[in-house]
Amino acid sequence: MLKHICILCLLFISLCIHAKDPFKTFLSRDSSFSIFVTKCGDEVELLDFYELYRVETAYKYDMSDGTVDERVDEFIERSRVFSEPRYRLFKVWRDYFFKEGRFLNSINFGPLKDEFDFTVQDNCEIRTLVKAKAPSFTGKSVFIDNSLWSRLDEKSKAGVITNYLINLDAHFFHNIKETVFTRYLNALLSSDHGKLLEKLHLKASLFKKVGYSYLYNQGFFFSLKSVYGEEIPLEVDESGNITYAKFSLIPFELRKLNFSSDVEVHNVKGMRIDQFSGEYINMRSQSSFSLRSARVVSSCSGGFYIPPVPVRMNVSFINNQLHFNSLYSLRLLFHDRKIRRIYADNESLVIPEQKPDSLHASHMRTITECGE
Repeated sequence: MLKHICILCLLFISLCIHAKDPFKTFLSRDSSFSIFVTKCGDEVELLDFYELYRVETAYKYDMSDGTVDERVDEFIERSRVFSEPRYRLFKVWRDYFFKEGRFLNSINFGPLKDEFDFTVQDNCEIRTLVKAKAPSFTGKSVFIDNSLWSRLDEKSKAGVITNYLINLDAHFFHNIKETVFTRYLNALLSSDHGKLLEKLHLKASLFKKVGYSYLYNQGFFFSLKSVYGEEIPLEVDESGNITYAKFSLIPFELRKLNFSSDVEVHNVKGMRIDQFSGEYINMRSQSSFSLRSARVVSSCSGGFYIPPVPVRMNVSFINNQLHFNSLYSLRLLFHDRKIRRIYADNESLVIPEQKPDSLHASHMRTITECGE
């Protein structure tokens, strides 16, 4: 029995290591989400577009004319500025809608289950077009009312597919059950206001509104929610600089999509560091803050090789880039001398003369100059 359990564990670990798509690793999801349309006589339109372009008339659809595939491709490319992680996920999931889809006639999805914050025009009704579960890969997980689908134009058909991509991420990886904000996001990215989301303070506000648990910006992941679902502050000033936030690990669904766990230090040539998740940036009332257990992981940083041992760093976050000020450690040697502090100066590291002390630490590691 124990042998069989071990074999199953090894198989699961192997899947986790090799599966690029998180849905192929974590398949125990029984919930579903819906995609809606408005039906006004014979005219059928994606609800996302109806809400934003007809009710909120300040917005206009702004995607190029083209086939459904061409519009979806344009949307995915546009999503890159909004969120690099979602751009990469959408590329992996690009063809799932039709691979997983089953078109059905005379289907009744039952009563509407979602949040609707307006009343449709006379002689119009909201109808369920799609019910979608997590991709199954062995059967079908997307069920489509063919009588409604056949009445959609190319614009709405493409919008249905991009709605599906957004909600795969929002529903299954962020536990966002209502689609009111994901419908808004889908239409917003397709509109003439979509480019405004390049501005970090607008993006941060929208991420919080939608209910995402992290934000990625310039190589850093930031937590927006705790593991208990509580909101974590993320503050951005008018210039787009993050002034208060919490660093995050790479979310599990992104770990096979070529995101790096280490980040560049902007003011020291070649320096990259990692292991600082859970630390808070606080630039509201001070010019620097501490990373308690960071490691230098680059082979040459400012002229020196610093062994990857945990150190306490004093850093600043300037223009959303990490700047190294100094580090403190009990485990470093240089020319057989204990080195407690190292500073930054003109893209290089400086090891100053230091007073001898009697403090001892196990597993001492030696700093060397690059090229030695």
